Amino acid sequence: MLYLGIYPEDYIIDKNDLTRRWIAEGFICKVRGMDLEDIAKSYFNELINRSLIQPTDTNCNGEVMSCKVHDMMLDLILHKSQQENFVTVIDDVEGMTGQQDKIRRLSLNLDGTVGERVPGCVQLSQTRTLAIFGTSSYLPPFQLFKYLRVLGIEITVRSYPLLSLDFTKICHLFQLRSLKIIAKGHTVVLPSKIGSMQQLETFEIKAGIKLSKGQSFRELPSDIVHLSRLLHLIVPSGIMLPNGISNMKSLRTLHCFGLHNSPNSIKGLGELTNLTSLKIIIGDSRPMASDEIVEKGREVLQTCLGKLCNLKCLYMDIYSPGDSFYFDALSSTPASFHHLEIFCGRKFSRVPGWISQQHNLYELDLDVKQVSEEDVGILAQLPSLINMMLHILGTPEDKIIIHGSGFPVLKRFTFGCSRISWAMPKLERLELHFNAKGWDRYGAAPTGTEHLSGLREIHVDIGGLGATKSNRGAAESEFKNVIDMHPGRPVANIDCPDSGWIFED
Repeated sequence: MLYLGIYPEDYIIDKNDLTRRWIAEGFICKVRGMDLEDIAKSYFNELINRSLIQPTDTNCNGEVMSCKVHDMMLDLILHKSQQENFVTVIDDVEGMTGQQDKIRRLSLNLDGTVGERVPGCVQLSQTRTLAIFGTSSYLPPFQLFKYLRVLGIEITVRSYPLLSLDFTKICHLFQLRSLKIIAKGHTVVLPSKIGSMQQLETFEIKAGIKLSKGQSFRELPSDIVHLSRLLHLIVPSGIMLPNGISNMKSLRTLHCFGLHNSPNSIKGLGELTNLTSLKIIIGDSRPMASDEIVEKGREVLQTCLGKLCNLKCLYMDIYSPGDSFYFDALSSTPASFHHLEIFCGRKFSRVPGWISQQHNLYELDLDVKQVSEEDVGILAQLPSLINMMLHILGTPEDKIIIHGSGFPVLKRFTFGCSRISWAMPKLERLELHFNAKGWDRYGAAPTGTEHLSGLREIHVDIGGLGATKSNRGAAESEFKNVIDMHPGRPVANIDCPDSGWIFED
């Protein structure tokens, strides 16, 4: 609980970040037959259940994904932390001079310019966590933190020219287990070799990456593949992974993996059978690989995805044509998905039939050009689907009808169309996006909404771009009538932005 004092006031704390830091610090004890991350998450949930922390984001399955600490609780935590020398919070580097004790965990909340030297009297060799927040680009000399286990840096400075942040000395942090750097828009300079960091479990960087030796801005240290304890590798799209990723057998999270990587790396992806979460980028617009290499990568990808037997969450961003290939590639994946999110810049032609095999899927986000009643019928038979976001490019010719037997447990539905009639017994939240343009020709408010007995929230966005005033007014009026007819009086919000939405006529 006292570890929460690391984070600034009103900071949104990501559950995965917090639990991984707990593990890196050694706070989580092993229990036979249980995974450390599951144990850590159970502790997080206990804090939620006791109202010691406040949930800020909950997924469709009711799982709290982030939280914040109430101001009064944070004051109590900081007071207790100061008494026990558990966490030291500093907003001025030079103000560290007065620290008499060894600093065990250091949180620097820095804004603006700060001094460039840590006072020599400060003892940092025993520090186990270093966290830096704020708009300052100050980085302390990392070699002073001999036994550091957690390094988390979040720099929000906006400057031009963009910053080049020197992290080359982190290779001397032999005990480091968790590394997280957020400096969006800026560049992080890494050591060319990090093989000495054998304890590292989390490597997460959201910034440009450059090696200290070499000119490439899109490469990772080649010996990262020899970090046998690494569980979570999270880097921006466009980063080249070195050959030999098949050695990283412990990996559970890999974001982002692109087809610009070598065929050997793509083939090695299939050896990472402990992966539970994977994000793939296909056809990124930046010219990083020839068409021939990408095409070979596609063929290998189709083979290796079927080997990832523990994969639960798959995210795909697709910017290249040929959606039938990707449907075929994904048809070989195991039927174990819980979360499937596919963004296609060119939109898939239709809902793929193989999705019907995903009986454990509870969250789906999909872009398609057209959707028919048959397509919706495929999705309607998914027995575990709780949250569905279906974005379409075109207006269906006929109204889509969802029968009462479909979507047995669906609670949240986001749909880019209004031409629909439904009966979904468990639906709690409905979100619709469509254009008012052409409402007099194509428009029709959904019917059967009054039969959605569990509905609690309705959110409607009516895009007004290019629409006449009468069309906008008619669309808004019809939806108000639909909402008024619902016997449960759900919370309703109708917005008419001037921009367009989702599909084109």
